[in-house]
Amino acid sequence: MDNPDGMNLIPPVLGLLLNDDILARNAFLDMEDSRRDYLLRNAEDFQSKEELERYLYHFEHDNFK
Repeated sequence: MDNPDGMNLIPPVLGLLLNDDILARNAFLDMEDSRRDYLLRNAEDFQSKEELERYLYHFEHDNFK
């Protein structure tokens, strides 16, 4: 997500998860660029921390939509 200064920002809900969970941070950093971009654009739409974790950890297994 871009701010007016052109810097990429991590949505707060995702930032909190990545700050508190080293496994989530590693999963995020290991993602393909297109998947990471999708998550950054849509993180605010996830309804809970559990949904974010599901996306990070189980994307390949349950074809998350």
